[in-house]
Amino acid sequence: MSDYPRDLTPESASPRLLALIEELTRRLLDGPTPAHRTLLQQLAHARVREISLTGAGLFAEFATASPDRVSPAEWIGGEVEILVEGLDASAGSLVKVSDGRLDSLEIYTHGIALWPDDPHVISLRTVAYVPVPPAAT
Repeated sequence: MSDYPRDLTPESASPRLLALIEELTRRLLDGPTPAHRTLLQQLAHARVREISLTGAGLFAEFATASPDRVSPAEWIGGEVEILVEGLDASAGSLVKVSDGRLDSLEIYTHGIALWPDDPHVISLRTVAYVPVPPAAT
């Protein structure tokens, strides 16, 4: 096991990890508003730029060339509960939007076991898409 934090490129990450990042982000953005639809379109054209493993989870940073932006420009939230083989408790996740664009996905464990590099997901449940914050006044 390596020290943390540790950065991965998409090429060095496991296919299961990349698939989980894609699926969680899609679920978190699958809300009812036009802003959610715009963010899902950004996701369709985005790529994972870097993954930072923290031991207690990870941060996956996105790069998107989409010119479309959402308003308000800054959001964070949502929740998908993740059950992963080998973890002693569930994990959670949330998405961040910065400058009107999909920015990153965070996965965090609730227990003391380290997040695996190649997670075997048992289930994803309790989905709550990221809420649209009220417009700034």
